[in-house]
Amino acid sequence: MARVAHLSVSRLHALFREELDMSPHAWLLQRRLDFACRCLAASAWPIAEVALQAGFADQAGLTRAMRQHLDTTPATYRRIQRERGASQAGREHPPRTQ
Repeated sequence: MARVAHLSVSRLHALFREELDMSPHAWLLQRRLDFACRCLAASAWPIAEVALQAGFADQAGLTRAMRQHLDTTPATYRRIQRERGASQAGREHPPRTQ
């Protein structure tokens, strides 16, 4: 990141701390987890594919990160999101009575 931004590593860290109150690594991890969560909720991709698309080395890396930062696993997250989606869909379109 520092090279692309034409900054020193220490300057990049300082700017991230000033602007976002987090390190570049923490910011990038949060972006990867956000992307993975959106994919888990909205796609049928296998969890291993979600992990790779989100920038993790493998499914185990995504699972570790989600356990540590979100206190859940990818499979549990996906199941809960799908259950929420199904229950919300049922409330949005109540059955017609004749």
